[in-house]
Amino acid sequence: MTATDTRPAADAPEDDRPALRALTTQQRDLLDELLDGDLDTRSDILRWMQELSVHTLGQLGDGWFRQQVTDPTVVSAFIGRPWGPLRNEGVDKDWLLEFRRDIAAKDIVGALHASAREFRWSASEFHDYDDDDVDLSNVDPEDQHPGMRPSLGTLANRQRKALNVLLDGFENPDHFIQWGQNAIRATYAEIGQDVIRAAYFDVQMREWLCGPAHGVAQFHRETWAAKYLFPGFNRSASKVASRSMEQPEESDQGGHIPH
Repeated sequence: MTATDTRPAADAPEDDRPALRALTTQQRDLLDELLDGDLDTRSDILRWMQELSVHTLGQLGDGWFRQQVTDPTVVSAFIGRPWGPLRNEGVDKDWLLEFRRDIAAKDIVGALHASAREFRWSASEFHDYDDDDVDLSNVDPEDQHPGMRPSLGTLANRQRKALNVLLDGFENPDHFIQWGQNAIRATYAEIGQDVIRAAYFDVQMREWLCGPAHGVAQFHRETWAAKYLFPGFNRSASKVASRSMEQPEESDQGGHIPH
């Protein structure tokens, strides 16, 4: 708006970058989910953080995820009630809400800012409609890939499936080894090279990985995911976001992230 333009802000032109608008809307939904206290378990926190990692384009620190789910006060704030060692202590719900707001303001808003800077000039629109005449301003961002990028949508789906299988536990060690191959693919090999091998040869960890979907085994799987799997999730989101500039017709010319 120029200095002589007297139109109110509400009359300003629509954002002409639908992909950036879509990403911003998707990020806001995740932020609202945190602030509203919609997460109920530690596994819910991990699933939410997996989506957050993709939708912030890997701009959160690799160690941030482990810090959140290993601090009883932070977990209590996320789920809106005392957790772990704090379970028998009285914690005010308003205080937990303020703690969630602190996390949002201190950690997440910074990642949203960094992702917007990463995305703003490269926000090419790839949507799920074949009709070129579709008005993208009316497209529901929730029905689209993260930031309208198919490569990010593919990554998010792979990571979501890998995390859910891990949280549910493995039928046997063979199942874990097979899953390890999927985890490598879901992180584009950004997971640590020795992560799967180290977990397999740790007898106690292997028992927890193949244990029930509750109790002590579940707790240790969640911690293992945050410590070893999420850094790969986060780095792969950053790498895919920085390289998913391709046009569909150029996908065979070396710039395409494989699906």
